[in-house]
Amino acid sequence: MSSDSIVSVIEVQDGAVDADGLSEAGQGARNARQNTLASFPALGPPDLVYTVKRYRGLVGAPTYAGYYHFVRGVDVSSGGAVSAYVVSLINAGLAPAAWYSGGGYTLHSVEFRTYNALSKMDVVASVSLPGGLNAVAVDASGARHPMTDELWAETAISAAARAALSVGEAPLYPALRVFQPFPGSLAEEAALLVSAVSTVRRWPFAGSARPGLTVGTTEPPFPIPSHAGGALSTRVTPADSRIAAALSQHFEDFSRYDPAVAFFANDKHFPLRVRRPAMVRGRGGEEADTPPSDQPSREQDGENGDTPTEVDADLAEMRLFAASAQLAKGDVSAARATLDAILEVVPMSSAAWALSSRVRLCAGDVAGAIRDGIAGANARPADALAWVTLADCLAIAGRHGDALRALNAAELPPPELDPFLRSLLPGRRRTTSGSVASTPGSADHGGGDGSDGARIFATRLREEKNDRGAASGAAGASGVDEMLAELPAKLMTDGERAVCAVLVRMLDAIGWDALLMVRSDCFVMEADTAREGGVDGSAEGASSPVVNTTSGSTAAVPGGETPVNGAAPDAPDDMNSTAGVPSSPEISNPPGDGATDDHSGGARSLDNHSGTDSTARITPVAAVGITEDGVGSGSPADRSSSTTAPKAVCKTWLDYLVSSMYEDLRALAVWSAEEAAAARALAASANAAAANGAARSAAPTGASEDADVEASGGTSTPTAGGADGSTGSMNIVRTAEDTAAATKRPAADWLRRAQLAARFSRAADAARAYEVVTILASKGDFPALTAWCARMANAAEEGDAALTIAAAVAVTVTADGLRSAAVSSAAGGGAANTGGGGSGSGTSSSDLSSTTSGALAPPIAVRRALYRLVSKIGLRRVREVANKSAGARVGPRLQSVLLDAVEWHVEGFDR
Repeated sequence: MSSDSIVSVIEVQDGAVDADGLSEAGQGARNARQNTLASFPALGPPDLVYTVKRYRGLVGAPTYAGYYHFVRGVDVSSGGAVSAYVVSLINAGLAPAAWYSGGGYTLHSVEFRTYNALSKMDVVASVSLPGGLNAVAVDASGARHPMTDELWAETAISAAARAALSVGEAPLYPALRVFQPFPGSLAEEAALLVSAVSTVRRWPFAGSARPGLTVGTTEPPFPIPSHAGGALSTRVTPADSRIAAALSQHFEDFSRYDPAVAFFANDKHFPLRVRRPAMVRGRGGEEADTPPSDQPSREQDGENGDTPTEVDADLAEMRLFAASAQLAKGDVSAARATLDAILEVVPMSSAAWALSSRVRLCAGDVAGAIRDGIAGANARPADALAWVTLADCLAIAGRHGDALRALNAAELPPPELDPFLRSLLPGRRRTTSGSVASTPGSADHGGGDGSDGARIFATRLREEKNDRGAASGAAGASGVDEMLAELPAKLMTDGERAVCAVLVRMLDAIGWDALLMVRSDCFVMEADTAREGGVDGSAEGASSPVVNTTSGSTAAVPGGETPVNGAAPDAPDDMNSTAGVPSSPEISNPPGDGATDDHSGGARSLDNHSGTDSTARITPVAAVGITEDGVGSGSPADRSSSTTAPKAVCKTWLDYLVSSMYEDLRALAVWSAEEAAAARALAASANAAAANGAARSAAPTGASEDADVEASGGTSTPTAGGADGSTGSMNIVRTAEDTAAATKRPAADWLRRAQLAARFSRAADAARAYEVVTILASKGDFPALTAWCARMANAAEEGDAALTIAAAVAVTVTADGLRSAAVSSAAGGGAANTGGGGSGSGTSSSDLSSTTSGALAPPIAVRRALYRLVSKIGLRRVREVANKSAGARVGPRLQSVLLDAVEWHVEGFDR
């Protein structure tokens, strides 16, 4: 007799079905998926695997029941590839039933559903046992279409994009299995890239990775003119699509810059120009194609134009990902040359102009970055990220008013909803046991232990996200700070995070009060317009903008006296006061900033490509009051030089982000007050010890070099002061060990503080808080995956081999502990030791990979960090440190990852 559990696979019980495997009308996961097909998120959900099992008791007629689970990272490039996964389930078999069972189950049929994001159809592969596989494509109306090679190629690239972007993990789909890495070999990658190239024209239908751009209902004509504007200014090009973003991330996540350049700069796949056959006159005057053998040479093409060429903008624009890889590699000159070539033939690419601004910033050319940012926003005003890039450049130049105007010109859409996942949530807890395989690690059933890394990690993430003390172990028994737990900035989208980074840059430069004053100069709040019945053109009588965070006129900082930036964040009603407003730091503009003369040696501005006088029309950037040669627009240091542009209504989403920043600042002020009190206590103790002849070191090991909290919103901890609150004679900063020993806060609070400091670019404070989490976790014996992963990623970025390897060992050991606990639970045993590490959330939930060798592969986060470290300092040094400090248990597994770096041509593998 067999139970209803497939060995090593956890499934959700979906309910009764008939003998044909069909659910009741309107019931079951398959019907829910079909009914919500038209409203899927852009790339769709993970693949659904639906199994029908037949139960036969000792007496009575057999019954049938449906079960389902989700998978990601499975090859779906053909019917045979899908069959391989179905066969793995059949070979795994059903776990034995209990001895007292009065009946048993058999596997009756399997249905595999994967979403084709380009054609907006579900590919349904059905297997009846015994029998073969039958695959069809089903659209939102339920109509069936035969599968073709093109549909299989689109399905494969859609699945690969979901794998690269970790679809299905946040929020978590029930019973999710993730196979990482995908693709798992160079051969698989080569086949995938062939499918990608063959479907490039249809990539836009998978949705835009750049907010504001829209997907058309029909395929664009071929080729798109390089100067296309007007109605095409909002369309999604292949380079704007989520497929392109996923492929680029596939290369750059693992520091494979040269392979990325080789793919995206391939003249065969993505040429800058497309050769068009020369036309000759026939006897009757009609045009005829010139035979290929009679076509002039390439040299003749460029000189006399006998064989004209045309620009295919969609293909040429794809090369910007090659420039992005070159920039990530650190080759600024190569990235500049690639972008110049792209912008020469595709001047309407807002994404290329935005990347060009980043390249110019890396070269120190702020004026050029602003010029390119303006060109990008003018090229396609619907591209929200083009406006955000322009705002960042303006903020760097000290033009804070113009930066706010640029942000307000962007349109950020709300987060995507997933009605299919919502329909599954009520029954997600009715799962099978996921019995342990008799031969763990076999090729037939992945990891073979009834657990899956994605599900384990994502479950932990959900626990930590909602942690109120219990999930942090013994150290969290006292509960968490509700202020930290409810900060709204934790839930930002990617576009909102980019905007928040610009606001933080402005905050660091001029402070909170001055930021509110600049905002008051630029905008009228939506609530004010509702009271006044409209916006006056000059906005002379407009009331000050209101940030709806507190009801009082001054923001109270609970539990603290030491403010952020030298003063507590002012409530909105106080922002018109000039008292206590810090002066703007002097911004030394580079030579030529704001100049209007023609600059050579770089990409030309957009107006240079148009055949009209740029002064004869108002560009979108000029329409919001931004000019290229603006000086000090909106800067509190020189308010008289602000532009006279009328006030605009502040958009709701921007007002919300400013309000979220205010809440973050309140929490940061409480932290600063605590640190100031602790520093004063340390200073008093040190002064007393010195007076008694037992001098104490003024700078303990691990102290930050930037110990003072600057009035402009500095990035470190407060200065130690005297008992009266005055600045002390010694700058004492508590180490992470001292903080962990003295704190009464749970690890969850310190984790949220670390994330809070990271949002405000306070790297030293974030690093110390993450270290506190790991120390508390080691004492409480609970996982600290987020903290360790954050420390590992930061150390790899800085080229710190010792800390990166230490963190990689900690993450790997903690992951092993979580898997062991899952195996013990599946086997009915007690909980296994998860290993010390720390309370954490926020790391990718696909950090555990199945392996066919029997040994657990290192988490994906470890692979990513090691490859980044290799790109920084070279493979030889990384292997030396790993040999010395990784240990006998984890060392060989890390070495296997480093050997893969050679095969995958990770940057730095040859040095």
